[in-house]
Amino acid sequence: MTRVLIKILGAGGNMRWKRMVVKTKQTDLLGLLKSVKVEGEFLDDIVIRAGNVDFPFRYMILLNNRNISSLWELGTKLKDSDILTVFQPITGG
Repeated sequence: MTRVLIKILGAGGNMRWKRMVVKTKQTDLLGLLKSVKVEGEFLDDIVIRAGNVDFPFRYMILLNNRNISSLWELGTKLKDSDILTVFQPITGG
């Protein structure tokens, strides 16, 4: 079991914190992230930012303010006191 802090950034800069205890297996982590709500919506679209490539999903996740390349990497690197930041990228048009 690993204790992590999830920082949820909503639209307009709203920020909430959610403390959770998770197992660091990939499937558990995916389930955890999908259970988090942002602006009343579940994170049903998990976003991975790999390097400089932004995948076209609705939310993005950073581990300790750093990009992750895959959920596998996130699951294997997660340790106590880590901070996951979940946010909705701003799309210009």
